[in-house]
Amino acid sequence: MRQHAKVRFGKIVKHRREELGLSQTQASRAGGPSVGVLSRIENGKLDTVTTRIAAALDRALQWEPGSAQGVLAAGCLPKARSTADPGQAPALAGLACYRCLVAGKSVNAATLVAGTAVCAHHAQEELVKL
Repeated sequence: MRQHAKVRFGKIVKHRREELGLSQTQASRAGGPSVGVLSRIENGKLDTVTTRIAAALDRALQWEPGSAQGVLAAGCLPKARSTADPGQAPALAGLACYRCLVAGKSVNAATLVAGTAVCAHHAQEELVKL
């Protein structure tokens, strides 16, 4: 995986974890990868994200199955699960636009458009894709 892709992926993972109000330990306990692996991902230091690690990220970060792999393979934005697992907080409060985050711009407040958190500026582009 190229360095810029690792850094981008790490930013998205960290932002989502923080958006959910989870520490790395809590994310790991919620079915995510180990704290060490999560730290390496968030810091852009993990060279290979296996299918097992990607599935664990999907669980812990409340993404639709396959979202982490989609980010890695094609740069797709991750999709939040439409309903949270029992016992987990819903992921709708405090959303921020992933496209602004990845572009390094100021992160705008966002809403869900087809399961992806985007700001008003990027929402139109997401709707056109549908």
